[in-house]
Amino acid sequence: MEYSGKVKLVPINRPRKHPYRVSRVLRREVHRTYDKIYATIYGQCVGDALGLLTEGLTKEEIKRVDPVEFARRLMYWSDQGLPELGDEGNAGMDSQVKAVVTHPQFSEEPLKWQGQPYWGCINMRPWGRCEASCVAVSAAIAMLIQKSPQHMKKSGKYDIEGIIDDCFVYASRLLSTDQQVKELKAYMYPPGLKEMRLDDPAKASYTYKAVGAGFWALRQKDFRQAIQAIVLEGGDADANAAVAGALLGCKLGLDAIPRSWMEPLKHRAWLDELIDRYFDIIERKKREKETVV
Repeated sequence: MEYSGKVKLVPINRPRKHPYRVSRVLRREVHRTYDKIYATIYGQCVGDALGLLTEGLTKEEIKRVDPVEFARRLMYWSDQGLPELGDEGNAGMDSQVKAVVTHPQFSEEPLKWQGQPYWGCINMRPWGRCEASCVAVSAAIAMLIQKSPQHMKKSGKYDIEGIIDDCFVYASRLLSTDQQVKELKAYMYPPGLKEMRLDDPAKASYTYKAVGAGFWALRQKDFRQAIQAIVLEGGDADANAAVAGALLGCKLGLDAIPRSWMEPLKHRAWLDELIDRYFDIIERKKREKETVV
């Protein structure tokens, strides 16, 4: 059946399993590959969801957010919705957020009763440097999934710096000047997160900002801490955290993504169905190939 392009809203009344665990029993290595794909997609989604909270803000503006005022507005939305959007009140609110917002002490001490947001998707602009950005990120994900010997250490862990080096080589071939190559290198090999100035108003949505955040995250070991650090830098936070979540999710696997971030994602059943169909296509092609051989 052809995909209609329409979002199918399916209520989730029980914890979701990995689509490929539901569909079939797979060999260990195939299971690992599918886990990486699944974690890449959901890492991107939760990164984008969290980044939306600080989208367009500078790091200083983020520090000045009044938690009590934010709590007041969240409570108003849960009761009245957003009339200008035709929202009748708390549309899509999951049980976790509802429990937080309705807690009797939430309006007084909101930081003690924080909920988890949900949204999703990614944006990148189609222009010159974006080609290099897309190649760098796509190549990194491919290398993490393929686990080629040249990208693995003797200990069995990823050679992250080796992967980044190869990604830089591939991406830089798409650039026409030494200055462009130098700029890409500065973002793919940043001394730290702060040095990239992700909240710089003049370049907040610059494609290399997202690339830099992503490859900085790829060097980290804790998904929650890495994504939170990027979100709190402000700027184009949803795009930055989306790329970072995809790369780090692919590296660490699905279990590294906090369940409290992933479970409440809106339209998750719809996304799981698309992923499941993708895995079905892969399995069908593999069986066809084995039959021919």
